[in-house]
Amino acid sequence: MLKERLLPELTEQNQSRLLAKPFYKTGDLQPLIDFIEKRYFKVFDNRDYGTANELTIKTAFLTLLFNDTFYIMDSETEFERRFADLTMIVRPERRKSALKNFLLEC
Repeated sequence: MLKERLLPELTEQNQSRLLAKPFYKTGDLQPLIDFIEKRYFKVFDNRDYGTANELTIKTAFLTLLFNDTFYIMDSETEFERRFADLTMIVRPERRKSALKNFLLEC
């Protein structure tokens, strides 16, 4: 069935959440990159890569990292006449935690 082939198993969904937690404190993207390459991009055909772009990559990271309890997330935030692809700013009420702010360039 197509749904079973394309959508991750529940254990894979849990794995993605578990991979995101350490990132919030360390900023180590490598485990998330490995997961995206092995789980997300395996469903793409070679024809899909012709139209893949920055938005494709940004969306993959957003699906793994989005957490509006801890972060204010924004796309294309302006910094000194330049734009950051994705920003993750710790919410004011969470600033006493070990969480870090992030700026991602895809």
